[in-house]
Amino acid sequence: MWVVYNGVGIAPAAGFGAYPQAAGTVPAGVPGVDPAALVPLEFLSNLIIRPITLSLRLFANMFAGHLLLTLFRRQVARTCCSTPRARSL
Repeated sequence: MWVVYNGVGIAPAAGFGAYPQAAGTVPAGVPGVDPAALVPLEFLSNLIIRPITLSLRLFANMFAGHLLLTLFRRQVARTCCSTPRARSL
């Protein structure tokens, strides 16, 4: 997933040589040595931290959805069904 995420982001930049300016790592008009500080921060942010946080958010959303489905199923089984097994769920 990490390779695909980065490949899709780099592809429009026409390769690694144009990546910093084309992908927005260094905005146009940044003077002096400021890009030397921005590039490592953007690298960490875009290539390492963002995929991890997006994966955690996806996991949390999927977990919450499954939990809600389970809770609703159990509540429906308890309230709508009169079998002893349904009441024990």
